[in-house]
Amino acid sequence: MPEPLRVLVVDDEPEVRHTLGDFLSDLGHQVRESPSADAALASDLPAWADLALVDIRMPGTDGIGFLAAAATRFPGLATIMISGHGTLDTAVRAMRLGALDFLPKPVHLPELEAAVARCTALPRWRAGRGTAPAPDELIGTAPAIVALREQVALAARSGLKTLLVTGETGTGKELVATLFHRLRRGAHAPLVTVNCPALPEPLVESELFGHVRGAFTGAQEAREGAFQRADGGTLFLDEVADLAPAAQAKLLRALETWRVRPIGGDRERGVDLAVVAACNRDPAELVARGTLRADVWHRLNTLTVLLPPLRERLVDVPALAAHFATRLPAELGQAAWRLEPAAVARLTAHTWPGNVRELRATLLRAGIFAGGSPIGAEHIRFAGGSAAAPAAAPQPADDEAAGTRAALVAHGWNRAAAARTLGITYETLRWRIRTYGLKPG
Repeated sequence: MPEPLRVLVVDDEPEVRHTLGDFLSDLGHQVRESPSADAALASDLPAWADLALVDIRMPGTDGIGFLAAAATRFPGLATIMISGHGTLDTAVRAMRLGALDFLPKPVHLPELEAAVARCTALPRWRAGRGTAPAPDELIGTAPAIVALREQVALAARSGLKTLLVTGETGTGKELVATLFHRLRRGAHAPLVTVNCPALPEPLVESELFGHVRGAFTGAQEAREGAFQRADGGTLFLDEVADLAPAAQAKLLRALETWRVRPIGGDRERGVDLAVVAACNRDPAELVARGTLRADVWHRLNTLTVLLPPLRERLVDVPALAAHFATRLPAELGQAAWRLEPAAVARLTAHTWPGNVRELRATLLRAGIFAGGSPIGAEHIRFAGGSAAAPAAAPQPADDEAAGTRAALVAHGWNRAAAARTLGITYETLRWRIRTYGLKPG
């Protein structure tokens, strides 16, 4: 049986609520019901739930409105949309806002069971529940990241065996591979990572396909290669274009036959795995330059996903910074670091040429400089050692404006959520927005 979930059913039709709730309860899930999106959003139910099953057409706030609000207020909440009046445009809009699935009414219960079961494979995190974001979570609510998660989930559910991931260095390509792996195979299946640029050319074939004892000088014991170790799971080939042409040719054969032969072996072995390959440059450009074989590219390019650079999703910087402010000190055996609003504002204003990897390093430096005190703007040092703080100390009003903007950006300009974060009333927040001339963008 799948892992039990806490499920919130939101529908204005009592019979539908009760039918779906009873069915999910019989499957072992905890279920609570709400007659409208407005009632659900006004309660603590979305914070309690792992999954929301939401009708689209309801009086007041509709299902799409619930989904948009939940994306900023409850980012760890998985959502399945249901509707008796669904259209393709509505389904696409729901998926782009982060919905896990879209089911037409009347809901076929076996389809619902399958959709809910897929939720148990999702890496979940939710602020306020004492659970930090998973280390392999693609954090963010920017449209590009929401669409990326949707693409990866669809690829994993389709049973796709190859996935090509592109994006600048430091954007998190290994996180995409991990998410794809967990959704497709589950967290307990093997995930093997090969850093292709680090492989000495004479050992590439052995590293990928293994060798038998005595196959070459120094081969005192038989050794499985990455393909064999990843059997039943996923193999992640980081910077695959850095493999030598001869190694790429052998990789191509393995991808076409899903059979490998260790060096010195006399028989092939079939393998059942998915391969995720990554490039930090445009694969078409790499093919044109002769770095990546065209046939390897075409074999891997069943589906290509592009990770956006951090400068194109600055709205996600506060959430990423909060994640690192929790995770980095935990790795060092320290309590979570507290970020001052002015520090978050300074981080959000940076263009991040090194992407998320640079943000992580910047937060680590800031935590060291702060020495246990709250991290302020004066503790932020970007690459090259430059201070983020201006020469003159900011005035209190400047700090208040910067902190208010940071909170609004962090919550996608959801004013109620930003006011709660700042510990002020909604009217005070509105006064600050007017006084400081704060606007989205």
